[in-house]
Amino acid sequence: ITSTEKNNILNNRALNNIPTTVNVKYGIVVDFAWLRSYPTNHFSNNYYMDRFQETSLNVGEAVAIYHTSSDGNWYFVQAQNYNGWVEKKFIAECSYSEMKSFLNPTNRLVVISNYETIEGSHVRMGQSFPLLSQGASYQISFPTRSSSGKLVLKTVTLTNKDSYSVGYLPYTYENVFKQAFKLLGINYSWGDKEQNGRDCSSTMNAIYKCFGFMMPRNTSNQVSIPTYGTKISG
Repeated sequence: ITSTEKNNILNNRALNNIPTTVNVKYGIVVDFAWLRSYPTNHFSNNYYMDRFQETSLNVGEAVAIYHTSSDGNWYFVQAQNYNGWVEKKFIAECSYSEMKSFLNPTNRLVVISNYETIEGSHVRMGQSFPLLSQGASYQISFPTRSSSGKLVLKTVTLTNKDSYSVGYLPYTYENVFKQAFKLLGINYSWGDKEQNGRDCSSTMNAIYKCFGFMMPRNTSNQVSIPTYGTKISG
């Protein structure tokens, strides 16, 4: 990119517009979304080894919205375990109470396959949704975005029951291995830039999220969790 393009990207952060006191807003992610170092989809080295790609956000994840880019197309957000820039079109704004209610339902349905396509959105392993009813099929509350950018919860029926678990899976060696092997053969993807790929830390995140464990973003932090594991070499 040119120096002008570079400066435009940096200026788009609108750092001078950050107030002394930030009025935090909240939102739910409505489709697979990139979390970026800067408010741009320009890549750093090449498309697949893109150092501006921090990680991805899954459908149904919640974010705190701190800041908006100059062009109005990006939010700077704090997600579960990381922060960065996300395109505004992937986030449906809601109140704090709406966010809290969505994240802490009475009953939840957990995606335990590699991924599912729900309402046209790519939903990856470990994500959960409020479970409204169950029988021959499941009914869940699914996040969508209105034309004004607000959260609209849609009742969706799911029939492929083997792809889901009512509540988190029992934390057993057998289940850990079963979940891990569902990811066998997927592409390595730096920062989860590829929808169907994963990097090392998000692979661990996906597996352990099925049991209700919220892991740090990076493996260096994951391995420091007491009783989680130990470093190996050679």
